[in-house]
Amino acid sequence: MVGKVGANLPFIHPAYEGLLFALFSFFSYKKAFWLFLFLNMALLVLVFRLLMLPPIWMGETWAALPPMTVAGFLPVGICLIQGQDSILLLLIIAGAYALQKGDRDFASGLVLGLGMFRFQMVIPLVVLLCFARKWKSLAGFAVTCFGVAAISIATTAPASWMSYPQYLLAMSAGSQIESERLAHAIYPEAMPNLRGLFHFSLGERVSGATIQVLTGVTSAALLGWAIVKRLPFELMVIVAVLVSYHGQIHDSVLLLLPLLECRIPASSGAGKRLLAWSLLLACPVLAFVLRLPYAVLSLVYLAFIVAMPGSLYNKAQNAHIEDEAAASTDGTLRGQAG
Repeated sequence: MVGKVGANLPFIHPAYEGLLFALFSFFSYKKAFWLFLFLNMALLVLVFRLLMLPPIWMGETWAALPPMTVAGFLPVGICLIQGQDSILLLLIIAGAYALQKGDRDFASGLVLGLGMFRFQMVIPLVVLLCFARKWKSLAGFAVTCFGVAAISIATTAPASWMSYPQYLLAMSAGSQIESERLAHAIYPEAMPNLRGLFHFSLGERVSGATIQVLTGVTSAALLGWAIVKRLPFELMVIVAVLVSYHGQIHDSVLLLLPLLECRIPASSGAGKRLLAWSLLLACPVLAFVLRLPYAVLSLVYLAFIVAMPGSLYNKAQNAHIEDEAAASTDGTLRGQAG
């Protein structure tokens, strides 16, 4: 991350991602920053093409809305200015989503595994896919995880990867100490997730351990709710952002996927869903202008996944019913043939 305020932040992601940034080390800092900026912009174009293959969902009248959504979504600008890698993660998740829509589940899992440099975002998705019985996706994910783990181990000394889990735990424990918060730029009240919401609402009134327990219990409850509701992949992404223990505002760039993919049908219930969609797009900007802690955005994210589904629930449930009906029919035909 770049800027005139704060410390030079350490690289804390799995080592395999460092191979990408090693390519930029051949250039001066200024040139590397601009090159990475152009790379992020190119990745955004790829994301847009991946998600815009179907006809634009708002109809011809709204033809300019998707590019305006990308350009006007605050986390996109923050990613570009700070030189964050969240757009790369968005491309990986969008690619996995597109492959899953094309019934290429194993390839989808292979691609999703590349995002393990932000494992706090990817693992909740994997948990939801597990309960959705996407076994081919999970198999592909496991293959890629083995590969990136091997690369990370091969590129670092044993002492580094052996101490990596303890280092992450120490970062979390040190988030209550101002010097440690500054050194790693960990300010939970600025995180638009459940952890940030509890830090913002409870503050110094309860201990850090209590907040961790509340975050864990609420995260498990939200994951359970998502499993029961059989949320489509578009909304699984929002759940992953909410339950991620460490997530900054630039990580909310992942919400471009539901913003671009969640349909708003022309029906009596569309008004509520359109309002939720508009708030999801506009509230990050409002929080920035009003200097509100980004933790309050978690309430908007929660409202979106409650208000938006409708037809999305039905779509997912109908697909599940159709799959079960097809399996039942196949079993009956085999029995009759036998």
